Amino acid sequence: MGIYNTYIVFLIALKIMFLLLALLHFYNRRQGKMNTKQDKVIVYWKTRIEFIFTIGMAILLIYVFSPRRRDKNIITHETKVLFFLFGIILIVTAKWENFIETSNWFKQVQTALK
Repeated sequence: MGIYNTYIVFLIALKIMFLLLALLHFYNRRQGKMNTKQDKVIVYWKTRIEFIFTIGMAILLIYVFSPRRRDKNIITHETKVLFFLFGIILIVTAKWENFIETSNWFKQVQTALK
């Protein structure tokens, strides 16, 4: 297995760990155990893994779409899945409240609908 494939497996493993931690946090929230020491550790590692995944995907994007690369045909099925998941994660974890609350057009729409 080459370095590229190992890197892809590493990113997939990070995403699986993130998903498991997100599910554990969701379970704790549903059980009312949000401020426990265990849940704080879960949230801590969930945010760290999400950050490492984002940086890892940025590095992968730089590598895949580098203008100096001669071999442009390195996007495998796994890479496509990672790019797809990365796009979904960016949309879901975006700070939508900053955009919606401070946007003038949104305030105008709210006043027009009243």
